Amino acid sequence: MPKFNFSWRQRQRLFLIVLIGALVLSLPPVFSQDETRVLLPSMPVSGALAPEAPAATYVFDAVAGSTASITVISSDAQPLALALTGPSGNSVAQSIDTSGLGATQIEGVLLPANGRYFVAVFYAPGTATVAENTFDIA
Repeated sequence: MPKFNFSWRQRQRLFLIVLIGALVLSLPPVFSQDETRVLLPSMPVSGALAPEAPAATYVFDAVAGSTASITVISSDAQPLALALTGPSGNSVAQSIDTSGLGATQIEGVLLPANGRYFVAVFYAPGTATVAENTFDIA
């Protein structure tokens, strides 16, 4: 079994990522009637986060055994995070922008079940959320 030697700061950051991801994923997805938040292959979608709306949720349907790659790019290099949840509510994958460049991705993750998957985009832990941030997700 590999041994991981994380510094205190890295452990803190990892804990915050998991905690925020769990909180975001525990919330039911909220969609307005006039806004479709469905992800389709090779079809980027624009979104926004703000202090009053610190997370955005998207959905896509998939079959077991297929793979998914999701990329989010902030328009102003604001560090963002992604969380992918499966049809049964289980966490499938997570990603956080640790470079500070405003881009993060989940790449080539194997999807375990048939059904609807949920993608949450939110501010990276420890990020100031004082202004609106727009992003593209695909």
